[in-house]
Amino acid sequence: MQPGWYPDQQDPRVETFWDGSRWTGERRFAAAFAPVGPGWYPSPNYVRVERYWDGVRWTGAEKWGTPTPVQWPAHVSDRPLSGRLGVASGVRAFIVLGALFFVILFAAILIHDEPWKSQREKDCETAMAAEGYQDQDFETAVQLCVGVR
Repeated sequence: MQPGWYPDQQDPRVETFWDGSRWTGERRFAAAFAPVGPGWYPSPNYVRVERYWDGVRWTGAEKWGTPTPVQWPAHVSDRPLSGRLGVASGVRAFIVLGALFFVILFAAILIHDEPWKSQREKDCETAMAAEGYQDQDFETAVQLCVGVR
């Protein structure tokens, strides 16, 4: 298949771009649904986002869309375009929060277990705490017990 814009299989209002080897994810309105005059229009790439059409091309300006539904011709479904702000963003947020939870959990376990300390040092700390050593005396006693001093 040649590189170019092709009708979206799930939404007749939209065309998607084939670069010759894969679908790029770029989307635009099909010619029959393209904006006519300058103004704010629903973005072909994002749900609930409007882009500014200057009458010739899309500018870089974007804003959150208005809550009023877009009036499409009767033969086109009212199903919203899927995009980065739809269900996929909720899934991404869930994955990111889950990963963050596991990183924090791993860090907490790592800090609690103090793997950088030898078992001898941990045993000495337990013994010196039981003996009632505190602050600098505790540190010195642990070092003597471990054999550092």
